[in-house]
Amino acid sequence: MRNVHTSTKPHVKPLVGAWYGGILVQVFVCIVPAMILLGLGNYSLASRVFYVSFGLGLSRLLIRKNAAEITCFIVACLPGLMLLRDFYYYSSVEVLLVLSVAIWGFYSREDLQWMLKGKLIKGLLLFITIYWILSFALTGDYSMNLRAFELVFSALSVRLLSRYRKYLATAIAGLAISGFAIGLALSGQGDRLGMVRNDSASVGNPVTFGMPMAMIVLLCLADGGRWLRLESSPIRRTALAVTAGAFLLLSTSRGSWSVTAVGILMMLFASRRRFDVLRYVLIGSVGVAIWAHFADTSIIEKYIYKTFYSQEEWSEVNARVAQWEAFPTAFMDAPIVGFGPGSGKAVSTYYSGHQLIWHSLYLHMGIECGSLGLILLVTFLGSIISKDIRHLHQFHEIAPLLGVMGFITIAFSIPGIDGVSGLFLGMGLSGGSGSKYRIVRTLYTRTIRRRLVQR
Repeated sequence: MRNVHTSTKPHVKPLVGAWYGGILVQVFVCIVPAMILLGLGNYSLASRVFYVSFGLGLSRLLIRKNAAEITCFIVACLPGLMLLRDFYYYSSVEVLLVLSVAIWGFYSREDLQWMLKGKLIKGLLLFITIYWILSFALTGDYSMNLRAFELVFSALSVRLLSRYRKYLATAIAGLAISGFAIGLALSGQGDRLGMVRNDSASVGNPVTFGMPMAMIVLLCLADGGRWLRLESSPIRRTALAVTAGAFLLLSTSRGSWSVTAVGILMMLFASRRRFDVLRYVLIGSVGVAIWAHFADTSIIEKYIYKTFYSQEEWSEVNARVAQWEAFPTAFMDAPIVGFGPGSGKAVSTYYSGHQLIWHSLYLHMGIECGSLGLILLVTFLGSIISKDIRHLHQFHEIAPLLGVMGFITIAFSIPGIDGVSGLFLGMGLSGGSGSKYRIVRTLYTRTIRRRLVQR
């Protein structure tokens, strides 16, 4: 270690610079024209323009044969892909996310093998494959629980990018471009930002819009913005956090609000930069108070009222409440192995009276896989938490722990079996990863310290 060569310095410098501008330009060209058309109400044309632009951008990157660039681009465009999937091929998101991981086997096999060495990853892939096969076998519907692959491969994409912090930061910056464009396009078209419902079409979901905004806000605050590579750019970091925070608030996604609140509380108690976080929170609170004084906040007040005060919202009329109340009875009828993969909606219809999938990952797993499924889920999440706590102690980085706790929070209010939830799970899996950014930086820092001591 003493003789680490000074040639490490050139490897550090580009890793502390800006994001990969070329990829962000591609994301901009892909998402912005489509969102302009979407804002004008031409949903079908917007979808065609988006997918043609996306296909051209992806083809260019495939020719370049850089796995990290391909994965970065797909993750950055994920909000657009999920928003417009109904107008093209619904399962295209699953196909593209599988591609974003599989491509590493062709262009960067060493990194893929490195990831697959982990027992958690192997176990997750094995479980999700068996789970989907059984769902298909029991229901005869190939799409039943197919989105579990969307969740897992979204998480694995983030896990792979975590080894290359610059690509991960670029992907998150691309999420911001996509999310902000969607927010501007859909503003004024419904009472909840990120969703449009009318007689001719149904587009978007406040949760899938709000969750990326929550992730951006948390990563702007966590570890001094290190995961976004904005440690030395407080103005850009603040601007990004404020913009994402405004869209997050307007999304009225209470699940996204909860994830953000849990993350901020964790940073205030466990982060070494808690006073920086507190300063941002206080400034943000003052800004929201000033904005609320002059702007129309009736929509936000409506959903706050529904959350905390509405009797109807907490009665059996609400599908979520009905499912939580029906769960103990349904669970006790099949407590060991559940009713079987793919049975969730039918069981919900029978016990709660609502023909919907269970509105919580924990309820969903308990019904379909029983105690066995819940034990496996708790063991899996507990292992990630343990790994991320060790990461926090060793590297003083709290972002991975925020990721897994964010996913755990999400899973209380929605099934969490989608690509956006996978982003949080992927951050959780990144704890303890062999980030080349961190390794090289640590080696270089230790070398300089030793030379100063020797002198």
